[in-house]
Amino acid sequence: MRTRDFEVFSNKSLRKGQKLLIVSCSAIKDPRPNLLSAILRYSGEIYLLLKLVVFKNSWPQHVNLLIVSAKYGLLHPLDNIPYYDQALRPEKITELKKVVHEPIKKIDLTLYSEWFINLSKQYLQSIEEIITVLKKNKCKIIIVDNEGFTKRINTILTWLSQERTENKDH
Repeated sequence: MRTRDFEVFSNKSLRKGQKLLIVSCSAIKDPRPNLLSAILRYSGEIYLLLKLVVFKNSWPQHVNLLIVSAKYGLLHPLDNIPYYDQALRPEKITELKKVVHEPIKKIDLTLYSEWFINLSKQYLQSIEEIITVLKKNKCKIIIVDNEGFTKRINTILTWLSQERTENKDH
C-alpha cells in the first residue's frame, strides 16, 4: 500500500452538503521508521475496514475523514507522521482538547450536513466542546461511543455503505 492508493482523501474541494467522519488513532501501528501517512500508519481494525472500503472503490466521495490522535491531535488521513507509541491517558485529555479544538474551530460548520463521530468515550471527551457548538448550530451529529467495538465497526461500515448508495442515487 502506498499513500497514492488513497487519492480519495486528497484534493477534496470543500462544498456544502459534505459529511465528516471522525475516528481515533489506533494502538496498532505500522512500525516502519520512515514517515507514513496517518491512514497507512494506523493499522487497527477500524483502519483495516477503512482501507478495505477504499480498495473496493466504495469510499463515498462526499465523505471526508479526520483522525483524533493522542499524540498529534487532529490529523488528515494523508498527514505524514512517524511511528510512535502513546496511549490517551485520562490526565492527557485536557491537553488533547486544546490541540484538537484549534483546527476544528477553523472548520466551516455549514459545509457539513452530517458529522459521524466514532470515538471511544475517552477520545470523545477531547472534542466535547466542539459537539456542544455543533448542537447549538443544529448540525446533524451521529455519535457512536458506548457500544462494544464490534458494534462500532458494524455501525461505521453500515453508514459508509448507505452513504455510497445515497451518493449513487443523486
